[in-house]
Amino acid sequence: MRLITKPYRNLIILLTRRCPLRCPDCNIHPELGSAETIEKKQLTAFFSAITKKIIHGGVIWTGGEPFSALPELLFGLKLAQTHQMMSEILTSGSWYPDADQFLELLGPFKTGLNIRLSIDGAHLSQIKWQDIEVLCFTILKKGFKLSFTLRANDPYRLNPGGDLKKKLLDILARFDPTLIATPHLFHIIPHMPVASNLLVSTIAQTVQVKPPVCKLAQKDLVIGWDGRPYACCGLFLFDDNRSCSLDLPVNRLIFDQLRHIGPHRLAQQVGIPLPNLSKAPLNTPCYLCQYLWKNHIDQLQSYHHPFSP
Repeated sequence: MRLITKPYRNLIILLTRRCPLRCPDCNIHPELGSAETIEKKQLTAFFSAITKKIIHGGVIWTGGEPFSALPELLFGLKLAQTHQMMSEILTSGSWYPDADQFLELLGPFKTGLNIRLSIDGAHLSQIKWQDIEVLCFTILKKGFKLSFTLRANDPYRLNPGGDLKKKLLDILARFDPTLIATPHLFHIIPHMPVASNLLVSTIAQTVQVKPPVCKLAQKDLVIGWDGRPYACCGLFLFDDNRSCSLDLPVNRLIFDQLRHIGPHRLAQQVGIPLPNLSKAPLNTPCYLCQYLWKNHIDQLQSYHHPFSP
């Protein structure tokens, strides 16, 4: 693949759109279809094109729900292992009823594998806390590494009887009192609603804010289930994902600008009116970037067309 030339932090592969959960703010929209799953031949091509000099970290397998594409997941884990690359599975934990069976299948990859559970209110509204606890114990008991993704300011969060981070630490302590929590144990990401807030463009109001700069675009190499490369995972909220794919040269120009000047200044440069930036999440880079691509894709591409003056 021609784009796999510069160094990236991680290789993130969105295996599938399939997912048994239906979260209100999901940017994958599994309800739109169930057939979207990456092909094994595409996975083989990616791993043939990359080296450790290009991917400094490891491979993150996600979706959708990666366990909903189990054959492709196992095939990909084998490829990563062959290339001596660490793997991480980012999952909702919705596969807890089949945990023993699935973890048995993951056994050959245990040494270089971490399982990261995404624990937020939307997931906890569909998966019982008790089932999450049992799943954590099962993962640890079978010798797998375990970590968590939490969302800051999660409006859907259901308090399972105390601070969520503390309760997860309690689970680990009960399993192994000598366990030391590392900085990589919790990955805190901002809550980023994407379901309805981006549908209507509003007129900008004069607000004094520090223009946020995107630090994530093209930091990881993101491969979608359609086999196309993307600048980040956050732009998988559109019905037509190809509109922001990096295999369009004009989109690469736009994301280069996003990295250097941020979505706020980019909007001003192109003459795009922005929503009121005085309150979160409107003043965050992810929201603004999604807003621009959802509502003003034609203006962005016309302004940055490679052959425009």
